Amino acid sequence: MNNNNQRNTSRKTSSKVNQPLFYVLFIVICLSLLFLTSNQSFSSNSVQADSPRTSTVNKAQDQPQVLADEGSLPQTAQQQIAAVIAEKNSRTPQQMKMDSRLIRVVKENRGEAFVDGINTLRPVKLDVDKDGGVLLDLKVTTTDDTFQQILAQYGAKVVYDDPNALSIRLRMPMDNIESMASLPEVIYIQPAIEGQLERVDTSGISGISTPNSNVVDPGVTPYQAGFASRQANVRENLPLLLSSLDKNKKPKINPQTGSVNSQGDTTHRAALARTTFSTTGAGIKIGVLSDTFNALGGANNDVLTGNLPGVGNPNGNTTPVTVLQDLATGSDEGRAMLQIVHDIAPGAQLFYATAFGGVASFAANIQALRTAGCDIIIDDVFYFNESPFQDAPIAQAVNTVTANGALYFSSAGNAGSLRKGTSGVWEGDFVSAGTLPNLPNGT
Repeated sequence: MNNNNQRNTSRKTSSKVNQPLFYVLFIVICLSLLFLTSNQSFSSNSVQADSPRTSTVNKAQDQPQVLADEGSLPQTAQQQIAAVIAEKNSRTPQQMKMDSRLIRVVKENRGEAFVDGINTLRPVKLDVDKDGGVLLDLKVTTTDDTFQQILAQYGAKVVYDDPNALSIRLRMPMDNIESMASLPEVIYIQPAIEGQLERVDTSGISGISTPNSNVVDPGVTPYQAGFASRQANVRENLPLLLSSLDKNKKPKINPQTGSVNSQGDTTHRAALARTTFSTTGAGIKIGVLSDTFNALGGANNDVLTGNLPGVGNPNGNTTPVTVLQDLATGSDEGRAMLQIVHDIAPGAQLFYATAFGGVASFAANIQALRTAGCDIIIDDVFYFNESPFQDAPIAQAVNTVTANGALYFSSAGNAGSLRKGTSGVWEGDFVSAGTLPNLPNGT
């Protein structure tokens, strides 16, 4: 009796304890089933929504399907993409060696459409002369005389060749480019890559370009042109102008800097250095690379006014600028750079070579200046195809001359001013690179 009562009591107690647990488990199972059901429905909808995209990449289908969902490209855009792909797939072995811009210009010159059905492409700008000649850069397997004679049969006139870089710059008729590409020695043809000068646009007021409001740093006060600014410029520059003229309105010839003293001389306090250390840069050779030196024909006048060294220099600096290579057309920014150098170091021997003959020519002239003995080399030129990821020919040439003992300075990143909102690069904090090596003669 006691045992039965004990078992009954135990069962009642157990029933009281397990009944709430049963309800909890029941609710959990129902929620799980509900979640699984909704998840399957969501997955089914996702697959259904994505099925048109899946069909476009199905290898079993030859033709791409038109995207049907709301976020797909318009049918006209898809047709244009298909037309561009078709054009690429139709290129001949000769065209595969040519830059796309060049293929387009050659086709359009023949009266053909570059891509069927597309007439809204941006125009391609090439250096084409009045006779239809195009300036090209070629990557080749050889630059020897035999190959250049073959190129001449296609009407090509070689402007520059570099056996080390296996590159040739030439000008030739547009009609012959595609047939010339069939030569086995030709690896790749592209429109000539032109150099760019690192300088601020001088079309603005007081020689300063108006900043672009879209690129001004929020924490920087942009340059504002106005009466106060013009007034300040006049007050600053008028005394300098008046002091440079004598009573007969003839330019004064400063025994150190010629008729005009550049701002660089003042900014770098070179006059103080020349006075303090009794040095003029004598014994140092300095080379400059830019677009041109004397394309505008003013070099001789710069010598006579003391702004450049040479025969007839009134200050006795009679060793002329050694020009390794120059071009017939340009802005003569190289001569302007040499004027600044001559102001700072009037006793230094100056050299010049153009950097506008192409990438290979630029690199070769860097090394040519060092071979000529230049201890310091300066440039203000860049090419858009200079690689940011590895050293290309120009950077390799700089590495070569600096390893050989030269000091190399480039105006890379000198396009504009952070303060005026015109800077094209990030201007970080200065970090010292340590003590620079002494120049020859301990100067």
